[in-house]
Amino acid sequence: MRFVIWLILCFCGGSVLAQEGYRLKVSLPDNLKSLSRYFSISKEIKDSLEVYKEADKLLSQLQFRGYLLAEITDLDFQGKEALVMIKPNQLYQWVQLSSGNLPSAVKQIVGFRERNYEGVNFNVEGLTQLFKTLLTHYENSGYPFASVSLQQIKIDTGAISASIEVKPNQKFMFDTLQVVGSAQIVQKYLQSYLNTKNGTLYSEKAISQIENSRTIPSLIVLIDIIKALDI
Repeated sequence: MRFVIWLILCFCGGSVLAQEGYRLKVSLPDNLKSLSRYFSISKEIKDSLEVYKEADKLLSQLQFRGYLLAEITDLDFQGKEALVMIKPNQLYQWVQLSSGNLPSAVKQIVGFRERNYEGVNFNVEGLTQLFKTLLTHYENSGYPFASVSLQQIKIDTGAISASIEVKPNQKFMFDTLQVVGSAQIVQKYLQSYLNTKNGTLYSEKAISQIENSRTIPSLIVLIDIIKALDI
């Protein structure tokens, strides 16, 4: 009986040890230790594979801040503690981000200013947010298939310059609205309520509001509400 109990305790103890996670510590060059404030590190990592994944996340966080060539120089396991050594390398900065073919009216609407991209650290998150803002504007202005990209990209000793290129692509407008079911609703009223009047520009926001609305009876179905126009 004692032998059986001892085995049970051993297995239980082993399972407890297996559940213990790793703690990740980061080592940066002395002159760049302040970069640690940008890191978001899990308090406890369940296994060694997750340690490597967490280390890669740290690299991404630095790259988003302009250290595009950041690298891991060493990853050392000491018991349940993992020490990752990171070399940030060169910090990249914007020299210029030109508005390219972006119309003046759109620049004003989305709040784009070229001077905000002169002599500042390259920031992937900021650039991504700018692209999202531009796409949202076009999607709500009749261009659901618009695309935004960087062109004329130049990188020289840590300095980046580029220009924005927008391709609106096909223009769409709301056309007809059909009500399926027995609901007695005036079509013009419904189109006005849903912001989908004939001839108005297609809006992704209007479509989302229709899909998420709880005030529209489920028997109402919108079909053939847009048509393509040549531009």
